[in-house]
Amino acid sequence: MVDDIEENCKLLTLYLNHIGYNNIHVAYNGSQALEYIESNPVEIVLLDIDMPGLSGIEVLITIKKHARSRHIMAIMISAADSMENTINCIKIGAEDFLPKPFNRDLLNVRIGSCVEKKWFQNVEIEYNKKIKVEKQRYETLLNVILPPSIVEELTVENQVTTKNYKNVAVLFTDVVSFTTYCDTHDLADVEINLQKFSELCENIAIKYNLQKIKTIGDAFLATAGMLIENQNPVLDCLRCASELLESSVKLLPAKWKLRAGIDFGSVIGGIIGHRQFLFDVWGDTVNTASRVQNAAEPNSIFLTKRALDQLQNMEEFESHGMVMLKGKPSMELFKYKGQK
Repeated sequence: MVDDIEENCKLLTLYLNHIGYNNIHVAYNGSQALEYIESNPVEIVLLDIDMPGLSGIEVLITIKKHARSRHIMAIMISAADSMENTINCIKIGAEDFLPKPFNRDLLNVRIGSCVEKKWFQNVEIEYNKKIKVEKQRYETLLNVILPPSIVEELTVENQVTTKNYKNVAVLFTDVVSFTTYCDTHDLADVEINLQKFSELCENIAIKYNLQKIKTIGDAFLATAGMLIENQNPVLDCLRCASELLESSVKLLPAKWKLRAGIDFGSVIGGIIGHRQFLFDVWGDTVNTASRVQNAAEPNSIFLTKRALDQLQNMEEFESHGMVMLKGKPSMELFKYKGQK
């Protein structure tokens, strides 16, 4: 309650106490009111318009200007009960207007209406907070499941269009003799090593600007040059695979050896399914990279000729000869020997 006349404050306090409102603070000028509002929670203010110093309208403007106080509902008070005053205050943001001298019944109705509005406003604020939290959880979950650019498209368009991506390097890696390892070790041991292996793949993929597509048991599938821009997608895949082979033996408790296959070409990418969906890639380049990885020797990286052509003699390779790949004609594969 803000009024420079003490008798008005006492009368209003008496009326408000009588109709059940007891949590009241009184300020006798605009500066006192703003100082109190700055450091205390206030829901509704009864604000006299005509006061020395800061007028009620100036206080109202200040309240509505700041984010931390603009939620406060203001009922303006004035002996000058004019339509112009009422319209001006409501334009600024006041909820209602109360003329002097005070009418107890009118005060009761207008305060009651304000309290009801405030209650619904607070309910709406809490509801919106919950929606915001749930939205953040939803977006966090989506970003765990799907690549960021796909999440953005899904959020904006409410769908993901299947696309044909050109000039993409595809990397497949898997663990040598993984089935045998599973048969001869405890489940807990397999789970620990598989989790560490997956984390290793994800971290090194990020380091070399690769997009993880998925893990399939002990296999890891990633791409370069599809959803993230790469200057040389094949080189990034090669660097990633090389560090994976080295780190797997050094860092994993099981000291797993890996094999890797890389191909280069076009892929199709999109979301598969409507329940428990995931972003996936398919096409000849994906199939070939998988077959090349299967043909690779333990602890080695094999590439196709079209992948090798992208490296422009920057690395050392040796021909592994013509190899029959499942479902494909024989093709020459190349084994990575190291940097020049």
